[in-house]
Amino acid sequence: MQKIEGCNIKTAKSTEEIIENIKYNVSKNYVNLLDSYAWRENIPIAIVGGGPSLKNTVGELKNYKYIIACGSVHDYLLENKVVPHYCVICDPDEIMGNYLQKKTQHTTYFIASQCHPSIFKLLSHSPCLIWHAGGYNFKESPYGDANMGVGGGCTVGTRALCIALGMGFYDIHLYGFDTCLDENYKHHAYEFTDNEKESIGDIKEIRLGDPVKGKKFYVAGYHIGQLFDFKRMLETYAERMNVTVHGGGLLSELMELAKIKVSEIKNDN
Repeated sequence: MQKIEGCNIKTAKSTEEIIENIKYNVSKNYVNLLDSYAWRENIPIAIVGGGPSLKNTVGELKNYKYIIACGSVHDYLLENKVVPHYCVICDPDEIMGNYLQKKTQHTTYFIASQCHPSIFKLLSHSPCLIWHAGGYNFKESPYGDANMGVGGGCTVGTRALCIALGMGFYDIHLYGFDTCLDENYKHHAYEFTDNEKESIGDIKEIRLGDPVKGKKFYVAGYHIGQLFDFKRMLETYAERMNVTVHGGGLLSELMELAKIKVSEIKNDN
């Protein structure tokens, strides 16, 4: 497989702005997500990202009782008559509100404390719970008395996966987790809401398997970051989750290659 070097992922907002968001939201005493849920080990759940393959698989989501929408996919799901049970939001940029215009009382919103206060206000008439994104190296903790953060890394998708594990889900189905652009260079199943403020960033070409003849994919920096985060989660929580990736894409191909490699090792033994 072609070697993929590490990459630096930048947040949409500065560290100072994120800290201010956290301090303000913590002061409002919202109910914490980690205090709220019972174990659900034997129930399948769909975690839905906004990857372009979702256009072809969104109809399958009606087979699930529990669905977690990842941030910006929220309105797209509702437009397609799929009402998620939960929606995880962690982007600190207020532009996230553009993707939450079809808010509903039937969805419980898990809003990270680093989100802009306008997101809490926008969703104030829907069920909401707060959570804290772990992984920051703040000089002083802005979280008040909270001492537990949710891991997962650089994207809302891997954060949502970590939340699902924390809620006790084991049978996890990933939709729209392409972790790459499609053949038409589409980044999501839907368009940006503001092309002046939103950007996919630089695009790289990578290959799976043979570095010359292997299958080709086009990825943005956050795709690579998500791949590294997903790999770490598999290494850490492999025995706590059974993950199925739907719709194709880079992540699905990697999972298939991993299965082949494991079967070869078993056969050699």
